[in-house]
Amino acid sequence: MKKRVLKESDEKIIRIRDRNRRRKKNRRIAFGVILLLIGVMLAMLLLPCFNIKYIDVAGNTKVTQASLTEKSTVAYGENIFKVNIKKGKKQIENIPYVESVKIKRKLPDIVIIEINERKPVAALIAGESFALIDRECRILETVKETNMPIVEGLEVKIQDGKFIGEENPEFVANFKKLSGILEGNGVKDRITNYKVDKENKITFVIDKTKTVILGDEKNIEYKLLLLESAINELPPTQKGSIDLSNEGQALYSPEE
Repeated sequence: MKKRVLKESDEKIIRIRDRNRRRKKNRRIAFGVILLLIGVMLAMLLLPCFNIKYIDVAGNTKVTQASLTEKSTVAYGENIFKVNIKKGKKQIENIPYVESVKIKRKLPDIVIIEINERKPVAALIAGESFALIDRECRILETVKETNMPIVEGLEVKIQDGKFIGEENPEFVANFKKLSGILEGNGVKDRITNYKVDKENKITFVIDKTKTVILGDEKNIEYKLLLLESAINELPPTQKGSIDLSNEGQALYSPEE
């Protein structure tokens, strides 16, 4: 058979046909993939094996599991993929004691709620009760009794979950810095009272017997080292004051 030489127009037609065939094939593949994905999604949403059977809670000591579960909006028997993690996280973060939270799915039927709790470090006087605060100066709860150091001389409207920095920014800045340093210092567990003056400067009482005057916030770390050395040399029951406001000195004055 005699071969025919294709004209340029014939070659163009062939290329168009090939391109159209490839497009049709790709469309069929894409349609098949979409159908497969829809099938998988429907299976994930409808199959009972993805219904929640377990809700694991970790990191809580003050906040109850029931409270966390309720706030998370997670419900037993609900499809695990329908859980609104963003909403649940936001609601749990509104609990005063909760500092941070993670909500995770563990397929096929487990939801894990992990929290970090705030820790009380002091207490504000609230009438005949006490409002516990953490080192960030957020009010955690109101209690009738406490063994936390009492903050005296600070006027605050008490409300659980409230951050008191808007009313007392200078006190909060000083207290946060002091609390952070005290965290790794042996003095922390011996503080019984904090006292706040009109300029929001903080003094505190050790062992219910010694008033500590810090002065300004310069070199607080070094001042607390001096304090630790000084109180270890004094009898716990001996009353007086320790003045750290003089650079590089801890001056003790016994109570007369």
